[in-house]
Amino acid sequence: MTARRGTTLIEVAATMGILAMGIAAITSLVLVSSNQNRRTNANAQAESIAQRELERILALGCTNGSSDTNFCDNVRALDRTGYDVAWSAAALPGTAVTASTRSYHLDVDVDGPGNCNGAPCFEGNETGAPVLTRALVPGQPAPRLLNVRVTVSWTDRNRPRQAVVLQTRVAP
Repeated sequence: MTARRGTTLIEVAATMGILAMGIAAITSLVLVSSNQNRRTNANAQAESIAQRELERILALGCTNGSSDTNFCDNVRALDRTGYDVAWSAAALPGTAVTASTRSYHLDVDVDGPGNCNGAPCFEGNETGAPVLTRALVPGQPAPRLLNVRVTVSWTDRNRPRQAVVLQTRVAP
């Protein structure tokens, strides 16, 4: 019986091929995971921006609460307004915009009875869900409510425009 003195070239090539497939699979997994983390981070940032805007609007409170159709004039004035927000998780607020900064666009929509910014508050068939004019308690008139919706949108690499929408109801 003769003793084996090493591995053959075929065995080394097969081992290297299996190792290369394993490295390729791990690389693919890391890339997919990185892309998913980037999308999740963008969604979380957009949701944070929308929450902050809704909290700012709610902190305004309602003015002119005694009017039947012009209550909450200060909130109604925000209808069809919007602005851009630059967000970077790495930079402190007020620092220069960097390549890692993502740009978001925020839009506010206010729906309800009466006028918003000189036009009807319902721009189309946006009566809200559930309907703003429904009675909350049977036999009592419907309360005076405004539906406030904040939309934060952004673009991401190789993806269509993304958006996060939060809404709440405001009453005098």
